[in-house]
Amino acid sequence: MKILSRNLIGRLIFDFVLKFQMWELIRKLNRKEGFYKSVIYNAT
Repeated sequence: MKILSRNLIGRLIFDFVLKFQMWELIRKLNRKEGFYKSVIYNAT
């Protein structure tokens, strides 16, 4: 039972970290996209 709960907690942490990293990646991509859009907008 103890091993099972440890695995569950480990999976929850892993899932959380994975989601957090994905959100960070999406935020960075969105920021880059906004940056390029503003550069293109200023250039035209």
